[in-house]
Amino acid sequence: ATTVLLFDRVAKAQASALEAAVNVRGHHAAYDFARALNQDWQSLKRLSVRMADADPVAMQSALDTVVGDGARVSWAGFATTDGVVQLASNSHLETADVSARPWFQRGLIGDFAGDVHDAVLLNQLLGGSADDPLRFIDLAAQVEGADGQLKGVLGFHVNFSWAERYLKDTADSLGLDLYLVSQDGEAIITTDGTIPKALDLQSFRAAAAGVGRSDREVWPDGHEYFTTVIPVVAEGDLPDFGWRLIARIAPDAFEAASADLVRSLAIVV
Repeated sequence: ATTVLLFDRVAKAQASALEAAVNVRGHHAAYDFARALNQDWQSLKRLSVRMADADPVAMQSALDTVVGDGARVSWAGFATTDGVVQLASNSHLETADVSARPWFQRGLIGDFAGDVHDAVLLNQLLGGSADDPLRFIDLAAQVEGADGQLKGVLGFHVNFSWAERYLKDTADSLGLDLYLVSQDGEAIITTDGTIPKALDLQSFRAAAAGVGRSDREVWPDGHEYFTTVIPVVAEGDLPDFGWRLIARIAPDAFEAASADLVRSLAIVV
């Protein structure tokens, strides 16, 4: 009887530890990812303050520095209120009309963060192809002159491949599977190698509704996982992308430690 009770207690303690682990680690992953994006946002905001009245040569150099090798920020540019690009990193799209692009239209209104999308004007310029287009996340903010008048919009295109790698590295370091979910419940990044898609799971429905929850759930692979939904991926004054994050952990994540504890208890008993 003592053995049965002890083993039952170990199982309950393990379940409780897994529930706490997926919740704490999931929130940490969401915060860490948002903090990384907020670094780019703060860079954009600092440049937007200087853009209107600074020396064009200095601003050109600043945009080139922000982009660097393009691994993180693929393009940075300033468009005047008529939608014509006046300055851009590596001079890509200078004099081009971007008035129809969402980042410019929304940036005229205020701070903007746009969900992932295929590159349009920059795809071929930056090495993308029709079969494998580049994908970007947009950040944009108003540029005002010293007189307070709107001069245009400063925009960054963040490389989506960088975001995928960053979230994958975070998931690996925390021992989780992570799913970045859009407002319609579609998984746009998965760290377990599956093809992103909408899944008929309670956690994905909760994510689409923007509701946080933690529970056990049987996934399409037939295995039960401890899952948690983080309804907001945000940090500081970073504009809302509308993303949610789902984290899951397998019940056998602490199997080795649990087995050691059970063996120790068995010896004591």
